[in-house]
Amino acid sequence: MRKVQSVELKSKSLVTRIPFEIRATRIALEEIADLSVVAGEAEVKLEWKSSENLFIEGYTIYRQSDSEQSRQYPINDRQHSFIDTQVEEEKTYTYQVGVRFHTGVELKSKLFNATVRPVIGATVLLQSYPNPFNPETWIPYELEREAEVRIQIYNTNGQLVRQLEIGLQSRGRYINRQKAAYWDGKTEQGEKVASGIYFYQLQAGAYTAIKKMVILK
Repeated sequence: MRKVQSVELKSKSLVTRIPFEIRATRIALEEIADLSVVAGEAEVKLEWKSSENLFIEGYTIYRQSDSEQSRQYPINDRQHSFIDTQVEEEKTYTYQVGVRFHTGVELKSKLFNATVRPVIGATVLLQSYPNPFNPETWIPYELEREAEVRIQIYNTNGQLVRQLEIGLQSRGRYINRQKAAYWDGKTEQGEKVASGIYFYQLQAGAYTAIKKMVILK
């Protein structure tokens, strides 16, 4: 907005009129545009659209989780991405990005949740737990890539005791009791198996592996 004003300077002999110009510039305070928060393997990447707003001083990344206090990571106005590597695998973090202006004002984005993916080098079958067990056990495994998963349980005579059709599973770590395969110690017919040694086999795509477990009653 532009407006020309004049100032009257009175004297005994004359009146002097000096024209001058007043300029007012509107400061646009805008939130971050096109913010994306992507969880990767052992990292979380934040990206947003660059801005030509000359009044932006910089940005602040805010991070928090259930088990830690809020953290802040200040960055300058020329940086439009941030990679957080100080994270734990399979842990969920909440992020928020604030844009700081030279006026002292800060506008914060909405909250974003990101669960860090584990670093998996290969598909692997892990030892069941508890082992020995009675009457139930969990069978953990890791998948390097998406695959149809099946677990077959055999007795020492090589007879199939139980087959667990897990189905299509994405790349990931299936270790805790919420994700690992579960066996209740029963046959396909629902009968409890006898004490002894059993073998469990994981089939995940082209991958196959067998491990031993023991049930004690």
